[in-house]
Amino acid sequence: MSLTADVLSSERPLDTGPAELGHLAIAARLVGAGARLPDIEPVFSADQNLSAVVVVDDGVPLGALTRWRCGALMSGRLGYGRALHARTRVGDLVELSRMVVPAEWDLVEASTAALGRSDADRHEDLVVVFADGSLGTVTVARLLAEVARAHAHQALHDALTGLANRRQFATALTRMLENGPIGVLYADVDDFKVVNDTHGHAVGDELLAAVAARLRCAVRPGDLIARLGGDEFAVLLEGMSSPDHVAPLADRVVSAFADPVALTGRRIQVSVSVGVAVGDRHQPADDLLQHADQAMYTAKRGGKGAYAVFETRARGSVVTRRELKSDLLGALRREELRLHYQPLVQLADGTISGAEALVRWQHPEQGLLAPGTFIGLAEENGLIVPLGRWVLE
Repeated sequence: MSLTADVLSSERPLDTGPAELGHLAIAARLVGAGARLPDIEPVFSADQNLSAVVVVDDGVPLGALTRWRCGALMSGRLGYGRALHARTRVGDLVELSRMVVPAEWDLVEASTAALGRSDADRHEDLVVVFADGSLGTVTVARLLAEVARAHAHQALHDALTGLANRRQFATALTRMLENGPIGVLYADVDDFKVVNDTHGHAVGDELLAAVAARLRCAVRPGDLIARLGGDEFAVLLEGMSSPDHVAPLADRVVSAFADPVALTGRRIQVSVSVGVAVGDRHQPADDLLQHADQAMYTAKRGGKGAYAVFETRARGSVVTRRELKSDLLGALRREELRLHYQPLVQLADGTISGAEALVRWQHPEQGLLAPGTFIGLAEENGLIVPLGRWVLE
């Protein structure tokens, strides 16, 4: 069998999304099923970087023949002599170990299929078929290495925005504090719940991704940005020893949201409130992050769309607010809310025409709390609707 008839090539560049198998594939060298092993040896000799060829029969891929397997067959390491295999069609050598998969498969799906094969076939390359019919190959070793890398990345990054997650942020915060002073920005999207309730969670997710993009543009190259959860973000600023050094960056973050955010089919005007705190190795990492969080709440109370610097004297009131917010989550379940009725009196004749229902919170430690203490917290927690339903019932 001549090489012109049975040894072909495909040199087209292969490109697809990073989460798909096709992203790992290299262009395949194609070999006709009727070729013999002696025809294939020169192909591998001519290209030392070639790990496998794809065997095709009338354009249909049968499987991959690796450099290792070709050499093992021709040297007799697999129990048969060179003379026998010199006469064997390569199509007969790969059809039993066939592993042809679509390029759009994700990496986990492909690795599961590869590892589900017999032990004898696990060293064989995968043949990747693209939508336009072009072919590529991926070694199982590279596939498994990419899956491991992807898992490691997912463990340290937020899936929605691609930013660092809370775990990576906490580790970096502790490490940086050991090396010197740092600043922390704690940013929260103002009224994000309103966006979710009005436009839906899909738009909310799109907005969070857009917020992440604007944060990347607002801070310095190399600054670590993290999504801590929900609509809360944080930035680590290495080498910042004074709030005066951090303030200009905080102002840039706030100003980055002066223009509406363009989303699919709509533009939404949002703002962020930012808290600023600085610390060094003498301060616990958790305290520094909490200080920035507290300063962020100070910025919200000041009118939102602004930044505030942590001040020690503000610590007590903010801690109380955070504790009340946490306690409120269980107040309905624990039946701690109370209704007080205030009569409505007609001034003309002094008769009672009705009553106004006023909700109070019988806190187990702080006593009877007026609505001004916790209604705002209920709105932030998303409890205002169940609270109102409880009052009506």
